[in-house]
Amino acid sequence: MTRPVTPQDMFDLWQKMVNPGAYPLQSLMFPVMDAKELERKIHELEVVEHWLKANLNMLQLSIKSLEYQRQVVQGGERIRAAMDEGAHAADKPGEEIPNPALWAWNMMAQAGTDAAEAMGRAVEAAQAAAPEAAKPRARARKKK
Repeated sequence: MTRPVTPQDMFDLWQKMVNPGAYPLQSLMFPVMDAKELERKIHELEVVEHWLKANLNMLQLSIKSLEYQRQVVQGGERIRAAMDEGAHAADKPGEEIPNPALWAWNMMAQAGTDAAEAMGRAVEAAQAAAPEAAKPRARARKKK
């Protein structure tokens, strides 16, 4: 009959894997002086380091990919809401349904009208300021 595995057996197995010597902390009290053994352990730890870095990079890539997917879904929800709003606007008589194919043209036209309005305000402000700016020159001419 096989005897059951106890927690002490598991601890002993783990201790043998971590510390090949039979006694705890033996490697700290009496470190291994064999250069080949040290090189092997260094190489094993470097392999583990590279593996962990690869896993970290894959995890970061997965996070970025999921964030991108979330943004795409949220953008799709906004487009869907705008389309639903356009469909509700179609129900109202007298209102025009926006054409999604003309978004660039509409954006350029809006930018042109905004620029024209801004230029008009600038011209009006300049015309209002012109008489005030001309007064000091007129006074300077009269003094000469």
